[in-house]
Amino acid sequence: MYRSHCILSLILFILLTYSCNKADSIDIDSSKSPITGAIMIDPTIFFGVGTPIPLQIINPPGATAATVVSERNPSSLTLELVTPLDPNTSDTITFTFGTNDTSSVQIRSVAGSNDNTYTFDPALQASQAVLTLYLDDADCIEQKYYIVAVDSVTNVPQQLAFSTRDLDKCAFVATNDGKGWQGNFAIDGKLNDDARGFADNACNSSSSKPSNFPVASTYKALLSVTGPSNGTKTRGIQYNDWPLLANTSYYFGIHSKKMFTTDAGRIYDFNPEISQTLSNGLVWTGLLPNWSDATLKNFSECNALGPSGAPLTSWSSKLITISGIVGNLAAKDSNLISKEASSGLPDYNTCDKSRYFLCIAQ
Repeated sequence: MYRSHCILSLILFILLTYSCNKADSIDIDSSKSPITGAIMIDPTIFFGVGTPIPLQIINPPGATAATVVSERNPSSLTLELVTPLDPNTSDTITFTFGTNDTSSVQIRSVAGSNDNTYTFDPALQASQAVLTLYLDDADCIEQKYYIVAVDSVTNVPQQLAFSTRDLDKCAFVATNDGKGWQGNFAIDGKLNDDARGFADNACNSSSSKPSNFPVASTYKALLSVTGPSNGTKTRGIQYNDWPLLANTSYYFGIHSKKMFTTDAGRIYDFNPEISQTLSNGLVWTGLLPNWSDATLKNFSECNALGPSGAPLTSWSSKLITISGIVGNLAAKDSNLISKEASSGLPDYNTCDKSRYFLCIAQ
């Protein structure tokens, strides 16, 4: 059917060319006009002109949902014609496949083919094209990408969307609508003086979270919580509650600025420095430049003293006589997590100051 349409279109083109090149006028009587006569031969000769032969992505056998292409893990998608070819004819259609962003997602192979083409041929029971894709994009966004398919009949491209799952993680800054939080944010009766719980809740409920971040992600604050009275409510590189994963890339903000890729120890040594500044402002961290916690918690984690000298939990005071360590969002080196003063020591910020939280996707 598709081949016959192409032949008839060619006949029409020849007739039009012949008629336009003749000096004689064309009789509008359909019984005499070669153009009208040609149109009356088969009114369907314009079928498919300018419209691609439609394909569709189908679910794998037994699956109830479409395949999601996972990052850095070869994934297969199966395509078939929306209208199958008639097995009683000799019609075939060849498609050439690509993607809309070859720098992020490539077609590794097409089953039964030596290149990125596939021929639908009922005589050979070739009715499904199985494409193996490989995704590796420089962001943490789970956006849609597209297979671009061009058929041999119309040469008109079509796009077929597929969903993705990103292995990279997102990060952003919770600002409390620009107000920040003083150093005593752990003193919240609803959270039982749990600094981690308050900071994480602030991240997850923040209006600063970019709208294009994965909906299902939850966040933890990059924060040292290691005061002597915190009990099991601690957070630090030596604890399981550390928010960074090993060997994982992190991207910041709505424009997915690359932060760093952690090593096997779940940290980054800032060698080389990160390529661009993330933002402006200061965030509470309580961390030293090597990602560890400091010894004196009343200097590093706003950890005040209770009655009779009993130590309280981290991030429990807003006194100007004690301090917390902050990170500088405008830094490209370890100052990002531990701002350094001109003396070479941490730039201790008094706990009456209001600072933000750096939120890390889990």
